Amino acid sequence: MVEPSISTVTGQLKLGQLVEPVPVPLPGSRQHHHQLRSGGWFVGLEYGDEHVRRWEAHAERARARRAGERA
Repeated sequence: MVEPSISTVTGQLKLGQLVEPVPVPLPGSRQHHHQLRSGGWFVGLEYGDEHVRRWEAHAERARARRAGERA
């Protein structure tokens, strides 16, 4: 199974108003940071929990990758 890119999943979550962009801590960085929004329960009914699971799985892989780079 081919996993969707993080930008695809983030776009879906933004459309569903489940995540929102937050300021990037490094000036001039090309990184995009998002946080989960509260109160998006009605969107979960329409879009399903699959989007959130994909987001959480990607975030976990990214944290593991960053931890490995620091080691």
